[in-house]
Amino acid sequence: APHLPAGFVSPQESLRNCNIARPERKQDSLFQCWGVKRIRVAVTVFIVFNVIVLLLINSGGRNGSLSSAFKLEPCDNCHIGSPTYRDIRKDIFHLPLLQDVDMSRYYFPVKNAWCYTNGSSVKQSQDAEPCICKPGFFGKDCGIPQIIWSSDFLEEGKKLGVWVKRRKRPRRLINVITVTNASQFDFLRLQLDYLGAIVECFVIGYEGSSDLFSRIKEEFGKRPVYFRIVYVDLNDAKPGTANEVLAGSVWKRLSDFRIDDLFIWNNLTAIPMLDVLNFMKLYDGFSEPVKLHLRQLAYSFLWEPKSSDAPSNLTHSSLFVSSFSMNSILCLYDWKCVASAETSHFPASQLEKFKKNNGWAIQPWTLGSRELPSGWDCRDCLAIADSSALFSEKFSNYSSNSSLSTERQAVLKTLLKERGFNHSNVQLIKRHQLAEIAPKLLLDKPGSLWYFVPFALADAHDW
Repeated sequence: APHLPAGFVSPQESLRNCNIARPERKQDSLFQCWGVKRIRVAVTVFIVFNVIVLLLINSGGRNGSLSSAFKLEPCDNCHIGSPTYRDIRKDIFHLPLLQDVDMSRYYFPVKNAWCYTNGSSVKQSQDAEPCICKPGFFGKDCGIPQIIWSSDFLEEGKKLGVWVKRRKRPRRLINVITVTNASQFDFLRLQLDYLGAIVECFVIGYEGSSDLFSRIKEEFGKRPVYFRIVYVDLNDAKPGTANEVLAGSVWKRLSDFRIDDLFIWNNLTAIPMLDVLNFMKLYDGFSEPVKLHLRQLAYSFLWEPKSSDAPSNLTHSSLFVSSFSMNSILCLYDWKCVASAETSHFPASQLEKFKKNNGWAIQPWTLGSRELPSGWDCRDCLAIADSSALFSEKFSNYSSNSSLSTERQAVLKTLLKERGFNHSNVQLIKRHQLAEIAPKLLLDKPGSLWYFVPFALADAHDW
């Protein structure tokens, strides 16, 4: 045994002394016994305290602070990544940290590959081992939609020097929306419901006169997406254009950015196609900024202006996508620079350095054609101020109640005619692929938003 210094008493010996002490050492043993017990009690209290704190953080503490755990205030849908995010009008939103495992939401494994779920035939791929793509999807893992594949970026895989690589983890998407009129609230419902599955944060800037915040809270307050909203009241902001003020608020109200975060800048009635955003979320290799050409609509998602009135039927909309790296490093958070972002604005040496440091280039490109639009421009569509009250959420285009269906259609006909609808200046959009007609949400479960895709009225020409 190692030699112990004189006077040293081991813990084991001290414990024995607590139980069996000679009379002449009784007083010393009591002091030693009390010292050991104090240490054991202190350690026990420390452990119990930390266990209680951890339990509070993982349960009640998610309500905003430890003190709120004792108040028993439920907050079932609070932002999981940032438990202090409670007031969407003023709190700082911490962007969630995505992990490698998050890719499993979008892919399924076969023997020697991972296949993109939305673009692959699951059974055929599992039987054949390589990914078997559905019509309209391309690539080794079937993750490239037709609109990307046919664009001037890829040129159906024939463009030299261009590569596309699946990411290790998903890229975070931040949708920045400008709202000017609360009467178009149905478009906000559509944006949040349609894109909510893949967008990490919605920044909503409002410059109207009515109370949009109350409607948002009433509609989404009990749903998880509510705590992914950053609400900005542009009416109380400093002088400047709405877009400038909103862009400035983004850098103040959000935190924990990464250089590859993507911002989708659009107005309320411009709706990007989900497959396009999914590609940008899951793949590397494309340059930026990306400008989206949208299908110009008339009155609903089923009509467009006649070709004689709009030869291209495409809108060169303000909807575009750019990265945090470009916004911060090249543009220094200046909105005018972000919105234009032409390569001529920057020295060649700066662009080359950006590409070397980030792995992608600053080279604007457009996405979308008449046959394959990258989204929908519904600024000329009919918007009903309170469709939930006018039309039951359970009603659909295919309702079995024919009398109810006829009544709803009669109401919609009247509203369309009041807006100036006339068959002579519109034409039906070709329906060779339903997925390109409207967001899938409107085709499957439109609820009170059925009037955006009124198939029964579109097929009838006698009104």
